[in-house]
Amino acid sequence: MNITRISLVAAIVLAAWLYADGVAKKDIAGSYVYNGGTIADAAVVISPEQYLSKRGPGAADHPVGGIWRFKRAKQEITMRWPDATFTGTTVSANLITGTYTRIGVAPCAATLDRSTTQMFHLVVNRLTSTKLFGATIFNPGVRFPYGSYKVAVYAWSGGFGSLQPVKPFKRLGFFRSKLPSYSTAEAYLITNSFVPPPVIPAPMAVDGANVFAYDWQTNGFKWFDFSTTNNPALF
Repeated sequence: MNITRISLVAAIVLAAWLYADGVAKKDIAGSYVYNGGTIADAAVVISPEQYLSKRGPGAADHPVGGIWRFKRAKQEITMRWPDATFTGTTVSANLITGTYTRIGVAPCAATLDRSTTQMFHLVVNRLTSTKLFGATIFNPGVRFPYGSYKVAVYAWSGGFGSLQPVKPFKRLGFFRSKLPSYSTAEAYLITNSFVPPPVIPAPMAVDGANVFAYDWQTNGFKWFDFSTTNNPALF
């Protein structure tokens, strides 16, 4: 019995020692600025639910959704997207360093510096002939006001976008919408007080007041445009 108790105490002490220093998993979630290789000031948003997204610095760049894993004992983090992987180490709660590897592009050293700006990445994941599937990747923080936001989806045909039924903003950020006949579809994260126009002749601007995030894709899109993987200008 004494040996068992001694072993249990030793295990507890060892676990406490291993986790005494370093960053906890819950502290990693947040918004980061990426710099590495030829890409500067790109954005990575890490959610507590182990989803994440990346978006290049260009105004026309699409956000790309992925997943992340963390080994606290080694302070190692792995981020995976359909076209890329980042493997790194948490230097602190505000800095992650590592290597970014993208299909068709040479691996490069990279850093992720925490940003104090609340970022939202809205990602259109999948489009069928009749439905849109998407997600909003964000770091909710404490007492996040989910009821302050909603998602507006537009189906485009004949040069105009027509508004579909507005969707509530949910905790995990996932949403879907039925679509009429269309060529492209787009989705917006908007404030709950903003009334989206029923028809628009051009995409709405992300102004940070009424519209916070935006993405669009063409009919039949599936998760990622692999035709862009050999373009070194894209993140």
